[in-house]
Order: sequence, then structure tokens, then C-alpha cells
Amino acid sequence: MAAVLDIVSDGRLEFGTGRSSTRDELEGFGIDPQETRPMWEEALDVVVGAWTTDVFSWEGKYFKVPPRRVHPKPIQRPHPPLWVASTNAGSHELAGRKGLGLLSFTIGVPPSELAERIAIYRSALREAKPAGKFVNGRAATFTMVHCGETNAEARRNAAESVIWYFRRSLELIGSVAAWQEGRDLGSYAYTQGLRDLDTGGVTFDMLDEMGAVIVGDPDRCIDRVRQYRAAGCDQLLCLMQPHAIPPAAVMRSIELFGAHVIPAFR
Repeated sequence: MAAVLDIVSDGRLEFGTGRSSTRDELEGFGIDPQETRPMWEEALDVVVGAWTTDVFSWEGKYFKVPPRRVHPKPIQRPHPPLWVASTNAGSHELAGRKGLGLLSFTIGVPPSELAERIAIYRSALREAKPAGKFVNGRAATFTMVHCGETNAEARRNAAESVIWYFRRSLELIGSVAAWQEGRDLGSYAYTQGLRDLDTGGVTFDMLDEMGAVIVGDPDRCIDRVRQYRAAGCDQLLCLMQPHAIPPAAVMRSIELFGAHVIPAFR
């Protein structure tokens, strides 16, 4: 499926991977959280092997593939860039050691803390043994973005949705700890802290002052994006519709961001 997408997009696929961090996904597919890391590592080997080997076969713990020519192959050679979604410091280090592009989940995280996480990633990159055929050394982060004509308008449009998404995201990640009550959480230990975290006192103004969201007029958005760049971020993944922002306001935000913010970084 990914190879087909690379073909129809004329070689523009960026292949993202991850282990999942919510009960909905893990329990829904019958996956034991303790198994996700070795399963993910083996899956990466299978995908890269199928993309880059003429006659591919595999005999592993989680996957078994008899000798087959897997077609089609992606356009990009040797294969599309590989990325991994990372939430905690340990997974940022692992991304670097495997030579994968970093997709850092930073909802509620200020650029100063993001800089520390990217530093961990960059340090591990120096000794990378790539999971693919080459190192993808780019760091990206994900945050909520809304650009308005004025700061006041942007706040009116986005504040409620920003807080809803922040609380709901932590609730979903914390659900793993609730589901696995009484078990050793292993690499999911961070979900316990999120489960026990009281987010009732968190306000939009708090997140805004931390720089953990990008909401404002074009000039304010430019200033905030500069903070992410200074933190070492190569790419910014902008969630423009986190919850209930009116569609017309979302479209206008995209227009303003494209017309004023993006050109400031070319």
C-alpha cells in the first residue's frame, strides 16, 4: 500500500511508523503493550526488506513470509524516508539510534523542553545503525496551530478546541495505564503519570504563555515558529483543526499561514 502511494504521489511518500500509545488502538487490535517494541522493530525490517529485495522472505517471531516477489516497489530508491512517532525521552533516543526521522509528540510541551528531546535524538544519531538503508536525520514536531487576522480573533476561534484536544490526548494516552492496572508498564510507564495528571486547572493562556501552541496573527505565529526552529526542529506538523474550530476559520487560518508565515522561512 505504501509503495503504491509513493508511485501515485510521484515519489513523495514519507513513511511514518509507531507503536501506538492509546488503549483504543492496542486493545482494539489485540496487541500486548509489552510486545509492541520488538514487533515494531521486526515490522521495520520486513517493510524495508520487501521494498528493497527482489525475492523476499522472512521467518521471525511476529511475521512469516515465504519467498515472494513483492510488487510494486516504491519509486524512491532505495526506499522512502522512514520516521517514527516518539513520546518519551527513551523513544527519542531509540529513533536516533535507528537512524529514523523523529516525529516528536509535543502537545502541551514548550519549545524549551522540545529542544532537550531533540538534543537526545541528535546525540543518538551520531552512533546510528539505521533500520533502513540510510539515515533520515530530520526532526519534526506536532503542535496545534491557528492563524487569525488578529491575536484576539485567533484566540476566540481556537482556545476552546486547543484545551479540548490537550485534555483528550492525555486522557487517551493515560488509558493504557488504566487498562494495564497491576502490570509492569515497561516502556509505557509514562502513561501512568498522564493517567494521574489533573488537567482541570490547565488553561489556554497557560499553554499559550509556554509557547506550547501556535495561535495568533501572522506576526505572532512567525515568532512562535522561530522558537521551534531554534529548538532544532526541521519540520513543523500543524494541526489546524483540533476540535470544533468553524470550517471557514480553519480555511482562513490555512490561507494566512500559507501567505505570511511559510514565506518567512523560505
